[in-house]
Amino acid sequence: MEVLARAREVLAFGVGLSEIPARFLAMKMNRLGHPTRFVGATGFLLADGLLGLRENDAVVIYAPARLTRELGVVIDHAQSVGAKTVLVTDSLGPAPAGRVDVTLPAVLSATGYTAEAFSSLLITDCLLLGVAARYRDRSTSHSELLHTLRAALTPESHPTGRQPTRRRASQEDGS
Repeated sequence: MEVLARAREVLAFGVGLSEIPARFLAMKMNRLGHPTRFVGATGFLLADGLLGLRENDAVVIYAPARLTRELGVVIDHAQSVGAKTVLVTDSLGPAPAGRVDVTLPAVLSATGYTAEAFSSLLITDCLLLGVAARYRDRSTSHSELLHTLRAALTPESHPTGRQPTRRRASQEDGS
């Protein structure tokens, strides 16, 4: 939680099903007032997503089972620029040990009945609650702004500030 809370910007990386908690983290961190972006590209497009990474940033990597080439590139680039790294994984365990700053185990259920991303989402939600509690004023003001913006997008609001007129039932059924 401290790594995320202190970061200038957070980059959330996940591909496949790991994209779900990575996107969730990015959306919710932005709602708390912490600049965060999602990167889910592979191959050459991944390089574009890593361009803005700087010192004092944090990278949260969601990687369930395999140490892929992309995962290695993300970790190596984060180290080269001085960004902190958090790995959320269900089974990589010590494989990237020493290459990331924090490893959070997202243990799968013994029965396999829960979704693959469930544990990662639960860990992510706990991290978000910690960040929100630490920066309560900023989190609250961003939540209020989100509410205001959403209210402006509801069908009841209108660009002119007037409510659109509604037809009465007698007008609609032709009577």
